[in-house]
Amino acid sequence: MEGEWVMPFLHGLKAHSMFYALQAIHRTGSSDADFALLTASMPNGKIAPFRVEGYPYDDTLPELARQRGYCCVAMHGNTGSFFNRRPAYEKMGFSEVYFAEELHRMGCEIPYGGVLDEDVLRLSAQWMQQARQPTIHFIITLTSHGPFNRVPAEKRELFPQPAGESEAYLNCMRYVDRALEAYVAALPEGTVVVLYGDHDSGVQGYREASLGSGGRVPGLIYRKGDDLSQRQWTRETDLARCGPLTQLDLASYVHGSLRARTCAPDRGSGAVAETARGEEPRREVGDRRTPLRR
Repeated sequence: MEGEWVMPFLHGLKAHSMFYALQAIHRTGSSDADFALLTASMPNGKIAPFRVEGYPYDDTLPELARQRGYCCVAMHGNTGSFFNRRPAYEKMGFSEVYFAEELHRMGCEIPYGGVLDEDVLRLSAQWMQQARQPTIHFIITLTSHGPFNRVPAEKRELFPQPAGESEAYLNCMRYVDRALEAYVAALPEGTVVVLYGDHDSGVQGYREASLGSGGRVPGLIYRKGDDLSQRQWTRETDLARCGPLTQLDLASYVHGSLRARTCAPDRGSGAVAETARGEEPRREVGDRRTPLRR
């Protein structure tokens, strides 16, 4: 319907979150973004970073999490060989790693070359509810990624028979919005969700060509049951809306918030999906973290 939001849930979530428009790091591929988030380091820009042999994965997000008493779990709907992530993730200190191979053995189907976002997020929410210690889930979603042909026919809500890339892209965005809505609804109260995009869509009319190959992407920090937007003093400034902040600034914020902890929290967990910098007080991030990335 003309005038409706393509991603109504995410639009509403943004209103209650700390929000930043970030310059993407995307020179060799999508793995540049998770390398930056997990290591708080700039990828080399010449070859996919996880393919660099002998890289010292010290002081990574999973390692910091372990030192603070968290269980840190990686989840990705694609295979572990994609961008050579598996051996790198295993060296970083994740408590558990689940790629498509593991998820398939757990009963997840793999249509269109990967596990559907809704299935990955459903498992994450279920495990969060059952967690007996502080937990971080680092999740990379796949269904909404280009070439935008992974959404099952029965889930194509906006354009059942998409005519061209733009309509297929909008179907993907509505799909991931529905999946995120169900995911956040199922998470325990107090969970912190960090959402960021790894790069822009590349679809004409939905990208900023002036910012290079990666464009500008959203970075969002939300705590279930709270309104973090009221604590973001940079919210209406150019720094947050169209400034120089990058995905590396988001990584520095997340890592810094973990370093600031002298012990594990007495409750809760979080998720980071493939989605800030320390201008906002670290204590505002809360005691549950869930990074999620598209």
